[in-house]
Amino acid sequence: MKKSVVSIKAMLKIAFYIEKKSVIICVVYNLIKQLMNVFYGVYFIRMILAGLETKQSFVHILVIILFMFVINVLFGRFDQYYKNIYLPIFKLKVDSYINEEIMRKANSIPYEEATSSSELDKYNRVIKNSSKMVMQAYQSFGLVCGLIEAFVMVLFYIINVDVFAIVLSGFPLLYSFFLAEKSAELEYDLNKKVSSLTRKKEYARRVYYLRDYTAEMRTTKIDRIMREIYQEGFRRTVDTYKKDGKKITLIAFFELLLGDAVSMVLPLVYVIIRMLCGTRYLMGDFIGITQAITIFSSDVEWLLDTALELKTASLYISDYMDYLAREEHQAEKVKKIDVTKGFHIAFEHAQYRYPGAPEDVLALADVSVDIRNGEKIAIVGENGAGKTTFVSLLVNLISCSSGRVLLNGIDINAYERGELKSFFGVVCQDYQIYPVSVRDNVSINGPIADADIIDAIQKVGLADRINDINIAIGKEINDKGLVLSGGERQRLALARVAANKFSVVILDEPTSALDALTERNINQLILNALRDIGSTLIFISHKLSTTKLVDRILVFDNGRIVEDGNHEELMKQGGLYSKMYQAQSNMYKGKSV
Repeated sequence: MKKSVVSIKAMLKIAFYIEKKSVIICVVYNLIKQLMNVFYGVYFIRMILAGLETKQSFVHILVIILFMFVINVLFGRFDQYYKNIYLPIFKLKVDSYINEEIMRKANSIPYEEATSSSELDKYNRVIKNSSKMVMQAYQSFGLVCGLIEAFVMVLFYIINVDVFAIVLSGFPLLYSFFLAEKSAELEYDLNKKVSSLTRKKEYARRVYYLRDYTAEMRTTKIDRIMREIYQEGFRRTVDTYKKDGKKITLIAFFELLLGDAVSMVLPLVYVIIRMLCGTRYLMGDFIGITQAITIFSSDVEWLLDTALELKTASLYISDYMDYLAREEHQAEKVKKIDVTKGFHIAFEHAQYRYPGAPEDVLALADVSVDIRNGEKIAIVGENGAGKTTFVSLLVNLISCSSGRVLLNGIDINAYERGELKSFFGVVCQDYQIYPVSVRDNVSINGPIADADIIDAIQKVGLADRINDINIAIGKEINDKGLVLSGGERQRLALARVAANKFSVVILDEPTSALDALTERNINQLILNALRDIGSTLIFISHKLSTTKLVDRILVFDNGRIVEDGNHEELMKQGGLYSKMYQAQSNMYKGKSV
């Protein structure tokens, strides 16, 4: 019970934060609605019949009817506005607020935790259910307030008129099938438009938990663009509801008027006819108590069902609160990276064991190495040698099981995630090209001038493959916009590190699908592009076609650095690197590698 109360308080706090008047509007709407239901079901008919029985003037009775008709029309207009315009737009606001809170939290969760199945399930559960259940709790809370009011009003009437009255059947509500069908068609068209408009918004939401995007989301600032996509989808959907919701409101309003007229007039006509036929009982009290007991019993059942819905919603809201309340891993990371005098990176006896692996199975074992400002380094080794684990520790995707990684003498865990995203430029093997413009795909670290973006695209050899690059830079990359081949997408991904001027650029086999000669040519383009910037370059590759171009080669085997030197030095040693290079060279006999 205590947890439910806390969750309901959280819902009210969220609603108040999004729109201060929202809770008041919901409660007032339900209070008025239940007041109208009870008044029309119990008091109104009794007033009319009592007027006839006491022989009040026809004008007096007509004034009462007209007055209540006007009240009903005004409330009906408010009712349809609330249901077809205000409530859908408020729901969009709740969706936007809650989903963005969840996405921000998801992006702060450490990589190794974020990629676990349990974490992905947790994210998927809260992102799918939280906003829906907050809305359910919001509406249920307002309905409970209204039903309590109706309960008290009807109970008061029954006690004062006849506490032993027999429950009679209420009058059925008749609907206009023509208006209902038309309203359904409009709602279907609206849903189609909304579904189309929210496609990008849903894509932006998904990338925060899809495994393929996890690394890049934590090593770049692309999440800024994803949130912008989400916000744009939200704004356009709100505009659609405002425009098309008016038509649905008008149709539903007339449908409500017709339904109310039938439910009110037919019972009234029936009572009048009975009285005109000579029935000698107080028809007003009889009808009033019958309706009162019918409403009373249905409201009790309705109140219990609504309370159950409120309880269910509170459980999901509790999950949402628990998700956001987890420890903020970046809360105390306030260090800034100072590169005014260069930088120095040092691995000191770094070790890493993946969660669930046996104690004696290390992905990285006692690695100590320095990386100096401006170096060009190749990392080579067989599959499972520890190359990607080494880079993951370097960019702080994961943290050392023992030992540490220092940046300018400070543990890399002490730096803000945003600082590391600006310091390291990473192109992963499973890089992503997003369905946004070329400009946004390149500007993953913040806004960049178009001239710099075009310059980077030219440096990676992509400009001559795109017609009219000055116009194409603003085109969205998809089947209806700018279509790029696989090789062109690779070059676009590489243009990111050329344009953003990162201090350290890391290429984790982004060209693995290419042959050795093409890979060498592309890597040469990257080296040329980064030369003016002065960035440190670290690239991982199984192919050794580029290792002659770098200052230094780190050879990994079984989680350790077994060789360290340039191409000539390692070839003279005749060790693992020399054997790997000779073996690959034999595959390209007659070609320069």
